[in-house]
Amino acid sequence: MKVSAYNLEVHCYSQSLSIEREGETYSVKLSFDEGDGYTLRWKNSAGVKIDTPEWAKKLEDESGDALGLILEEKANVRV
Repeated sequence: MKVSAYNLEVHCYSQSLSIEREGETYSVKLSFDEGDGYTLRWKNSAGVKIDTPEWAKKLEDESGDALGLILEEKANVRV
């Protein structure tokens, strides 16, 4: 049997990320949907849901890119 891949389209996916910043560890569930874009759900080191930290909002504002894209690139994960 011969199997050859010739095309791959990814329309949605999710990733679990761990982010360390200034002594704090965050857990982020990053989801991407072709129609809705990125969704990020943040938890602090105690596992409590939190709003997007100010440093992350600032990072997004300064770069002009979506925060989800920025975090994906820093994690170096290819989908």
